[in-house]
Amino acid sequence: MPARNSPYGKPRQNRIKLITKVRKQWAYQNCMEHIGRRTRKGVITCLDCGHSWKGNSELSDNLLGWECPVCGVHLKVTTTRKRVFRQEKYLCAFMVKNKFQVLRFFHVTAFYKAGQKAQYSTNEVARRWIALDGRHVNIARLRPLNFGYYIWNFGSKLEIRPEKSWHNLSPDYIYSGQKLMMIAGIR
Repeated sequence: MPARNSPYGKPRQNRIKLITKVRKQWAYQNCMEHIGRRTRKGVITCLDCGHSWKGNSELSDNLLGWECPVCGVHLKVTTTRKRVFRQEKYLCAFMVKNKFQVLRFFHVTAFYKAGQKAQYSTNEVARRWIALDGRHVNIARLRPLNFGYYIWNFGSKLEIRPEKSWHNLSPDYIYSGQKLMMIAGIR
């Protein structure tokens, strides 16, 4: 009987799996700056969980930060009238697949609104497959022509793209604990 996950009867064992929940959670906890919004009246709001409480003096709140009493995250407190915050970062995870070193780049976004729980999203935007001899291929999503550093067409597919400078991403964070290969010509 043919396997259900392939129209050709063979199981697809060479596919790269989606990002795991553990890696997503790691990205949200370690890549994003955890912000505590402080009003002029001294009310601090944890932008991760939405909990609010009365703080101390502005100087001590801003210098020392706070630990949220509900979610336990250490917050960097900022006194501002701003209610909506957005952060975007790149995360790189690497793996070995079929004698290739694969660098996977993820666009991690956090959207915060005072009084509400944070909303996170993670999208894979590029892969770089590197052979043992140092040759490589870029597989990426499309980018619009305005070349914004964090702008991607998330409706496009990951496809082989020509060697262009906008596919050379510099990740903000690297997810460690994975296999590395020694590749000729790369030091």
